[in-house]
Amino acid sequence: MLSERRPGGWTLVEDRWPGPASRDIYAGIHLSAPEREVYDGLRPGRQRHWLLGRIAVKDAVRSWLWQHGERSVYPAEIHVRNDERGRPYVTGRHRELPAFAVSLAHSGDIAVALVRAGAHGPATGIDAQQVTPMSPALRTALTGAEHELLASLAGTGDEALWFTRFWAAKEAVGKALGTGLAGTPQDLVVVAADRSRARVSVRTRGEPRGRAFVVEHVQVSGRSANDYVVTWTVEEQREITLEKLP
Repeated sequence: MLSERRPGGWTLVEDRWPGPASRDIYAGIHLSAPEREVYDGLRPGRQRHWLLGRIAVKDAVRSWLWQHGERSVYPAEIHVRNDERGRPYVTGRHRELPAFAVSLAHSGDIAVALVRAGAHGPATGIDAQQVTPMSPALRTALTGAEHELLASLAGTGDEALWFTRFWAAKEAVGKALGTGLAGTPQDLVVVAADRSRARVSVRTRGEPRGRAFVVEHVQVSGRSANDYVVTWTVEEQREITLEKLP
């Protein structure tokens, strides 16, 4: 596998290609024929992240299958598609696959993927963000309470890192919900956080009580020495009133 399986069950793959020619070699190994047609139709700049994401998902599926007794599983036997809302899913090509929930993300020179089998467990969402300072445009994505929480946490570390953790948490939960941020990032509110986890409350319009997700996050470094935050959902809760992490 090109990807590295990380604690938490997600996979990480880094851009290892010195140029388009070597990238095309890996595309030939990992993509099915229909996927290769899509890849060939993309602009070179788009090909990079598109291929990284497919490799991360395929390796996550293969890793799960190997852990559950499968032997030979080739990348081209796993077809990664997108539904009408852009959400990824997988189907088997010339083989049967279990029903998987799939989430993927890419940023800079990395891509990550999380797959879970069956309908049990929390909704599946993962995100990766390069650590960057909070821009004036993104400042409005946080609620007043989030700004207060961020200020209290940034006193123990770097504001850029903490903001990136908040933003990645919102993105991961948005993917788990299947809606993304939908232009309303303040509807997903980070109500508690520490260096390994955060709780995100979902403000669902029209409902007296919302949902909440616990996410885990880690900091990783890419080959270009960029730092990233990777965040994934680990628990879904309802009727949340507590703001402290257990």
